[in-house]
Order: sequence, then structure tokens, then C-alpha cells
Amino acid sequence: MKPTNVSLLLFIIVCVEYVRICYARHYPKCHLIEMEKCFDKLHQLKDSQHDPSFLLTSHDGLDKICRVLKQDFTECILAYLKKCGTPLHKELSKVISDAILEHMNKICDSNSEFRNDLLEKSPCIHEKILSQPDYQKECNNPFFTTVAWGEMKAHSKQRERSPIDYAVDAGCCAYRQWELCTMPKIRENCEIDSEDILQNVISKLLGGVTNFLCYQDIFNPESETCNSLPTFDEQIAQVNMTYADEQKFSIFSVVKMFLTRVDVTKK
Repeated sequence: MKPTNVSLLLFIIVCVEYVRICYARHYPKCHLIEMEKCFDKLHQLKDSQHDPSFLLTSHDGLDKICRVLKQDFTECILAYLKKCGTPLHKELSKVISDAILEHMNKICDSNSEFRNDLLEKSPCIHEKILSQPDYQKECNNPFFTTVAWGEMKAHSKQRERSPIDYAVDAGCCAYRQWELCTMPKIRENCEIDSEDILQNVISKLLGGVTNFLCYQDIFNPESETCNSLPTFDEQIAQVNMTYADEQKFSIFSVVKMFLTRVDVTKK
């Protein structure tokens, strides 16, 4: 297994473990509110004047993303793990964070070839696709509805499986469906390699976790796993969207904040 994959595997293990720790009675001071404070730092990236993808179109925007993610957010997470993690977490946290930050270097380095390519292609991606209400309604809203359904099931006392199973299945199926909806639009409306640029941005900003965790064969929209989920209409009927919006402690809810302002309950 490649070193990067090892690091990503460790990252996933730590994510699962710190959720367990937060709920453990043996760690009364490590409440979820401490983790919420870390995610609250991401609100610095919100811009009331522009769609959040606007940040990808300028050096200043990319610098802001890098500063918030690499400094404010990551340092807060590491401090939390140092305070609340097991000895294993404390030993691995620096290694894991270094691996994730390494993925971001090509975006954050102002002289990198990748960053220059991104700045060349991102205006089209932002203006013609990601910022358009019709696109957000068609591609983003189903993503967030499915993720919210997974969160709801994970928090339900009547769940039939573990919370992480619901979260991963819903999140990965939603992501692959979003990918299937989004990428053809980029190929059709922007330069031919713009799709690869966006895929690389997602991979680098999320440390490659989507490709590592959401295997295409398991989570493609026609897979048994994804077909076992309720239909989009059924998910809307089941999900209390106010509840979902209030779940600050959720990487998916944070992504929602950045990617759309369209009411997910409107069809």
C-alpha cells in the first residue's frame, strides 16, 4: 500500500475513533461542542456577496482557503486530538495532518503550475456551472438531501446499522451522484481539462479521502448499495431539514454551507 493510502487509512480510523471518544463517558470534557468550535472557523470562508466557488477564481480567494484550512481549522483539530485523543491519536495526528496538508500544497503554493492552471479554468467552472441556481437545484440539492438523510439515520435511535455505515453509504452515494451530474456539465461548457482540474481540487482539499473511501464500484449510482437507499422524494419526506441544517458537527453540513444557497426542500 502506498504511503499516501496508509495515511488516509489512518485518517479515517482517527475520524471514527474521535467520534467514539466524544461520546464516551470517560471523556466528559471532550464534548462535541469543542469540535463545533473547529468547524465554526470555516465560516470565515462564507461570502454573502458571491457563491462560495468564487474563492477558486483568484489568488486572494485561494490564499484565504489555504489559510483557513491549513492554519485555523487544522490547528484546532490537532489541539482537540491532543486534548481528547488516545495515545495512538496523539502519536498519529501530526503524521496524518502532514499527509493531508501535503495534498494542498499544489493549491496553496502561489507559484505552482497546478494553481495557475486552476486559476485559468476556474472562472468558467464558477460562472457557467457552480454558481448557477439551476445547477445547484439539479446537482447539489439531491447531494445534500441524501447526506442529510444519512445524518438523520445515523442519529436515529431506531437505526438498524451503525451510525458510520449510514453516514458513509449516504455520503458516498450522494458524492458519486453529484459527480455524475456535475462533470458532464463542465465538459460541455468549459475547456476539456476543466473536469480534471475540479476533480483534483476536490481531492486535494479533502486529502484524497473521497477517492479512498468512496470506491466507484461500490458507490456508483447504479450499485446495490446506492439503490438500497430511499428515492430522492422519500428522502425529502423523511428528513427534517431544520435538524440537518443545525448539525454543525458534520463535514457534509460544512460542505453544504460552501456549495449552495438553494433551499434543498424546493424542487
